[in-house]
Amino acid sequence: MKQMKRMISMLLVVIMALGLFTGCKKTAKKVGDNVLTVGIPQDVTIPDYDENGLTVYLKEETGINIEWVFYASSVSNYAQQLATSCAANQELPDVLIGFNGLGHYTANQYGEDGYFIDLTDLIDKYGVNYKKQLAEMPEYMQVYVKEKGTNTTNGAFYGMPVADVCEIPDKMQSMMYINQTWLDAVGMQAPTTVAELEAVCEAFMTKDPNGNGEADEIPMLGDTTILYWLINAYIEYDNGGFNVKDGKVWDP
Repeated sequence: MKQMKRMISMLLVVIMALGLFTGCKKTAKKVGDNVLTVGIPQDVTIPDYDENGLTVYLKEETGINIEWVFYASSVSNYAQQLATSCAANQELPDVLIGFNGLGHYTANQYGEDGYFIDLTDLIDKYGVNYKKQLAEMPEYMQVYVKEKGTNTTNGAFYGMPVADVCEIPDKMQSMMYINQTWLDAVGMQAPTTVAELEAVCEAFMTKDPNGNGEADEIPMLGDTTILYWLINAYIEYDNGGFNVKDGKVWDP
């Protein structure tokens, strides 16, 4: 069972793709069958950790029940909670996810003190997807990830670093999308002007394109990128707030 729990720990590492440190108490602990405890800074935007899609999927795929242990959302607060637990020699969750704010120096200190385990052998044995993703990165990124995750004192790998090759996000982050199924439902084409966009949004909001009999559709969703797109329909504007033309800086 202990070996199985280690395997599932690595599965969570790969699937959830979040920074984590695996935790263990200095004294032996008794673990319930098919249960993995996961410590995580609580996100108020997630209404239910037990019934959300990822938790249910992991349980269905692995047969392992996840018990969430919640920490404060801010870095300073969850770092203090973790420090207090370690100082009191309290039992830690099997896995800590999303504790990126601790920093690698702190994580390495916890590892050297015996609170976190070295993941090297587990990665070699179970980290199939991790190694696959790493191999697909450019060589300089592979070197960076390995150096970032390795403790220079003893060569241990206590935490999984978060890394992303930015070419795709850079290309995708400012693109806008529209739901063709909804367009078909309201009998309209993809808008090409601001006036057409306004008409489509009004139709999405009032004509029930998802067919559930309720006016519950959100016609447009996104971050401030939407504002930049709309403003640029009338005047040149970038998200820095200032433009340069003919060697002069001006504020649109």
